[in-house]
Amino acid sequence: MFVHLTKQTTFLVRVRLFNKRTNTNELPAERFTNCSPNVWFVWTYFYILPICLLYLPSIETHKDSLRISFEDIRLATQNFKTKIGRGRHGNVYQGEVLGVNGPTRIAVKQYGENDDYDEDGEKEFLTELEILFEYKHENIIGLIGYCNEDNKKFLVYEHAPNGGLDCHVDNDNLTWTKRLKIGIDVAIGLDFLHGGDSPVIHRGIKSYSILLNGDWKAKITDVGFSLIASINDEIDFVVHKAAYGTPGYVDPQYRKSSFLTRESDIYSLGVVLCEMMCGRTAYSYVISMDEPRNDLADLVKRHYEEGKVDELVFKGIKDQIVPKSMVAFLKIAYECLYDEREKRPKASEVVLQLKKALEFQEDIEIWEAKLPKDYKEIIHMSKTPEIYSNLSNKDLCEKFSKGILLQNGKTCLSVKVNGDGERSETVSATLFSYENNKLHNKRISIPNSR
Repeated sequence: MFVHLTKQTTFLVRVRLFNKRTNTNELPAERFTNCSPNVWFVWTYFYILPICLLYLPSIETHKDSLRISFEDIRLATQNFKTKIGRGRHGNVYQGEVLGVNGPTRIAVKQYGENDDYDEDGEKEFLTELEILFEYKHENIIGLIGYCNEDNKKFLVYEHAPNGGLDCHVDNDNLTWTKRLKIGIDVAIGLDFLHGGDSPVIHRGIKSYSILLNGDWKAKITDVGFSLIASINDEIDFVVHKAAYGTPGYVDPQYRKSSFLTRESDIYSLGVVLCEMMCGRTAYSYVISMDEPRNDLADLVKRHYEEGKVDELVFKGIKDQIVPKSMVAFLKIAYECLYDEREKRPKASEVVLQLKKALEFQEDIEIWEAKLPKDYKEIIHMSKTPEIYSNLSNKDLCEKFSKGILLQNGKTCLSVKVNGDGERSETVSATLFSYENNKLHNKRISIPNSR
């Protein structure tokens, strides 16, 4: 067997295997990349190749446990009866298999039965198989199995019953809160892919590559064009001969220079955030019939800088959005779209800021409804009203449930509002003074519920 290992490949294998064994990243890139050809020959054929041959059999054996025959796939899909989508090299079909907990729906992505299928299709199939096999996360679509028999190639995934995000961005039922949670899920998935010793750059983040399960949890998919990059503290980019991606989502710097970075994915994520806010997909957005087609990202950036983003917000969700939530959302979305990639946030920062936007939204949407309608008057009567001024509604609910001191600390009022809006109060008098009574100046507690 002849194995051709390039300088870059051997460097990647060496570093990955070293890191797995020693859990360290202390091998500088230039120590290997500047070696002479003779040194590379020695490294490759007397050290790297034996290790590769040692590891590959176990890897392939483990993958074999996921291999599914074409006949089983044909039966699971009832002879490819229900088409639920289409990829670059074939259709996506719905199927069903019998699992531990009963029948389980699956999605079967076809490769190889299309005239467009070529070497790129083969590479896409193998890349997607490798990444989904190695990188498992709740926000990455789950791989169930694969088929690779002659020219019959299929990948079998977990089924996402709510389909692609692109089908829902203009749907009133996809609330602002759900959109924020989807954005958080995607950012968490990207943070997972971007981390580790061998980060994955997706290269194709868009609403079409985000699937939604029955609980509207987002799953990143379409990783066939992703790159497992040799990025470290000293080299943070990959030079790719031709920029790949759907117009409207591609990082402008990547398109101009062919320099691909993790921040290229962040730009695409920013576009997806804009899609969810505007209720339109990026490539289909048109300002008006009198103007040429524009990138949605450029449109949002321009309106943001002019203070006119409100004009772009999808009318179906506009009245739901809490102002503070929108401010936090817009700020991080705008930062994702910076022209200078160095200024763009990391995926972990996007997660943090979107969670803040969600907190602002839920503080009004959920927690304000649980406060008594006269809570401001009650706070004004409290012993120390100033301590409540900067608390969130969630924290105020907790304070009210525990009790607020009124009348110079002599009375404690506890108020709770249940899910049906019914209010229950408990008033505890901490000090009563009775004239001509033997209990005079003694403290008694009298609960009074109404």
